[in-house]
This record gives sequence, structure tokens and C-alpha cells, in this order.
Amino acid sequence: MRLRPCVLAASIAATASTASAQPSATSLTTDNAFEPFSIAPDLWYGVSDVLTVGLVHSGRASTGLYGGAGSGLCLSGSDGQCPDVYHNIGLDARYHFYRSGGITVSAEGGLFARSFDPFTAALKLGVVGRWQSGAFALDFGPNLFAGLSEREPEDGADVMIGTNNKETLHLPVTALYGLSEKVGLALQVGAVVPLQDTGDLYTVGASVGGQYMLSNRFMLDLAFSLPMLAKGDAYMVDALDVRTLTLGVGYAR
Repeated sequence: MRLRPCVLAASIAATASTASAQPSATSLTTDNAFEPFSIAPDLWYGVSDVLTVGLVHSGRASTGLYGGAGSGLCLSGSDGQCPDVYHNIGLDARYHFYRSGGITVSAEGGLFARSFDPFTAALKLGVVGRWQSGAFALDFGPNLFAGLSEREPEDGADVMIGTNNKETLHLPVTALYGLSEKVGLALQVGAVVPLQDTGDLYTVGASVGGQYMLSNRFMLDLAFSLPMLAKGDAYMVDALDVRTLTLGVGYAR
């Protein structure tokens, strides 16, 4: 299995969602199957051997967490859990500064537009790292989003619980194992931790997925996620009733 690099080599470009060109994410929530349904393309470019920049939409590229649905082009309409047709776009950058043995670490930062109506901007700061030994790898990618505008919903606005633009910490940890040259498995545990009202609004989820190399340049991803296995008091939903399925097709050269 070909692991996606944390930082691309110079003059190498890749399109992704979960690093993919035509990814799609859909919710399988009880009573709301396939709501929302979204397509979230990501594009990464290796400026040099140590610097990679990306124009990203997907939850995985934005926060590092599998299982996001509704970002990018949200196609199921306002009655299908899409607040907007198009939202969550970011300019992301990674700078590789450490390599020793099987360990690599990069600094990450970016500017994101979480929504356009109203315009909701956020700054992202984080670290992306990997430890690899043979066919096994462990990725970590803690990051913090800090709101730059529209930090609070307007009074009386009809918004989802936890919808604000204040400081939020994302904590993804992903184990990867290559079964063969073409097939790999992934298991992720991740948390979303708002720094305000943490006990009410935190979530902890898990995802299981696989990757199949269609060729040396094309790859196929599939991930099933339970993003609310543990959650704050504000979320009045059963943990197993919130489920998402993410499909990604990636290209790299």
C-alpha cells in the first residue's frame, strides 16, 4: 500500500478528498439516511521538498478527522441537512521540519471560510506527524481552529447545536496497516473539543476504513464513521444513530 505523504515532494501535485478528486460523504443517521450528501474535493501541491500547500474542502483535510459530511458542495438541499450549497473551503499549508528514522513531523496552518452567509472565517494551527515501521504507521494531527469573524450565531438563529466559530481543538489519531502493495486498512479515534462549554459540546468518534491502489497513481478510499460514540450533554441523540460513509478517489504524481 502506498501511504499518502504528510508533505509532498517538490513539483508533485495530488487531488484528494480524503485526498481525492471526486470524494463524496454522506450521513447514514437514523431517519436521515444520505442527509447530508456532499462532494468535497481537495487539491494539494508540493512547492518544495519541505513545503506543501492545499486548497481543501473535506473534513479530513480540514480537521484530520474522518467522517465529515456536508462540506464542499452539499447536494441534498436545505431539507436534507445542508445549511448551504457550498461552504467550508480553506487554504492550508504544511512545512516539514523534522525527520528521524521512521518519524516525520510537519507544522500546519491555514485560513478557512467555514460559511459564506454570513462570512465565517477561522485560523487553523496544528501539527501533522507520522511514525512508521514496516507496513504499520501511526498518524497524529492535533489542530486548533480559532474564529476570526462571526464567533457567535445571531440571537434566535436556527442553527445546529454547537454551531459557533470559537476556539475548537481537533485530536485525530490514525493507525494504518498495509496488507499488501495494493490494500491497506485504517482505524481512527478522534475528538472534537470546544474550549468553551466543553462538557456540553465535545464529541469522540471512531472510524474504520480501507484503501485500494487502482494503479501507481490512482487510489480508492472508503471509511465508515461513528462520530458521536461519546458526546457532551447538549447532543440529544443516541451514539450509534449518527453514522457517516465517505468515499474518495485520489490521484498523485
